[in-house]
Amino acid sequence: MFSDGMRQYSQMQKEVYNNQSKNFHFAKDTCVGNFEAHENYPYKEYLLEKYQGEYGRCLDFGCGIGRLMKTMLKSFDKVVGVDIAINNLKHAETYLTEKEIEREKYDVFLVDGMGCNINVDYKFDFAYSTLCLQHICVHETRQSIVKDICSMLKDGGQTCFQMGMGAKRQVWEDNALWLDNAYDAGGTNGSEDVFIPDESYFPVIEQDFNNAGYKDVIFEIKESPHPKLNDYHTNWLFIHCKKQNG
Repeated sequence: MFSDGMRQYSQMQKEVYNNQSKNFHFAKDTCVGNFEAHENYPYKEYLLEKYQGEYGRCLDFGCGIGRLMKTMLKSFDKVVGVDIAINNLKHAETYLTEKEIEREKYDVFLVDGMGCNINVDYKFDFAYSTLCLQHICVHETRQSIVKDICSMLKDGGQTCFQMGMGAKRQVWEDNALWLDNAYDAGGTNGSEDVFIPDESYFPVIEQDFNNAGYKDVIFEIKESPHPKLNDYHTNWLFIHCKKQNG
């Protein structure tokens, strides 16, 4: 099902993220980075800007230490977080416990980095991903992930995927573009990202989401949490879409 290239890339990501999350504070500083900037950024407002469904179950792909799970639990009855790093999931449970979140309101699952292969007996109203897909410079892997997530939504369920967008030309020319499969990338989490230089890429991205089972794809461009980092993404792109029924 998965190509050798996907497996190679996934193994590299697992090693990097588990090394970057050996303890909670290291995970905050390294996996998340700019923690306070992200904590103060209106992710929930932007993620739910187009949402019109029920506020029952919600899926967080690439949940990390659970920072955004905490925020989304203010709106949803239950949030399920998934991540490629077992250390991050342990930190998420500790973090949410310290924030006095009731255990029955959330759950966490380990995924293989090539999809969203969790075994649950229910569907989700809403799914989202932040600070994650932009770090996956393998098109084949991203497409597998968004397709899996679509299959886990209720009929009419909705999603929002955040991606980095824009940068100085020398930055994205040295990294992967949308359709690239950089299987042999030697790093992740900002060191080797996928870049969306401008809006000319939107038709290709929309077609990918249509092929993965989504419809009504809407692109919203927002200023990033750290716009002064000129050697990185200057904007955040929020991709809103609905599951195709039938």
